[in-house]
Amino acid sequence: LSQQESIMETKLLQKFFEALSRKPDLVVYGYADVKKALEYGAVETLIISKKVKKEFQEELMEMAKNISAKIEVVSTETEEGEQFFNISGIGALLRFGI
Repeated sequence: LSQQESIMETKLLQKFFEALSRKPDLVVYGYADVKKALEYGAVETLIISKKVKKEFQEELMEMAKNISAKIEVVSTETEEGEQFFNISGIGALLRFGI
């Protein structure tokens, strides 16, 4: 099961990084930018690293629930997960550019 989760996390983060390079207007990362996107209702999928402080996780996850965004919590056990944490550990795939 954990191997399957790892594969799913890797695919999600690969999608995030690919969108970041190919469609940067449909991706945000960092606490402030993700929070702003959540306030606009633009987030399709919120991605948070397990290593992010709990209070940030809870606040952003609550905002995501309010706009029916998908929430994905990822580990740092994969190379992609570690890379994601190194750019803040907070990111989002957007429904529309903001």
